[in-house]
Amino acid sequence: MTAWGTRPFDSDEAIAFAAQLDALPVTEHAGLVRAVLSREPAELRLHWQETVAAAAVVAVQCPTGGVLDIGYGPAHPVAELPTELRGLGAAALTALPGAEDRTNGSTTASTAPHRLWRARITILCDILATTPAPSSRQTHGGMHLPPVPTRSPAASREARTP
Repeated sequence: MTAWGTRPFDSDEAIAFAAQLDALPVTEHAGLVRAVLSREPAELRLHWQETVAAAAVVAVQCPTGGVLDIGYGPAHPVAELPTELRGLGAAALTALPGAEDRTNGSTTASTAPHRLWRARITILCDILATTPAPSSRQTHGGMHLPPVPTRSPAASREARTP
């Protein structure tokens, strides 16, 4: 898989992760994100593009995350994710290797985009690590559309009953 930009969804593996989210029912979004962010450190590093994408999905739902420029991302709304995924996302990003593992050379051309990429990762990490839980009055950010609140089957039936 290849990376072709500095934003979280600017890679083939990240786009594949977005497609996976789109294919799942909203009730399974949190499970997929948790599975990606809970991997062993070696797996997080091996699939770093998917790790960054999953962390970005969590970060955009933070109260200050709506301003993030994540690029592409899931085409459909992502379910409201549990706030405990924020710490998991920050820890996963922290486990990623440094500059020496991402650059394909030491030329100025290859280091400038990498510095931008690292700055974007730092912003994601900061948002995930420092954002308090949202109040009921706050709205979540979204990639393309606002997140879809998940409902229990019983609540859905009650909503349809006159």
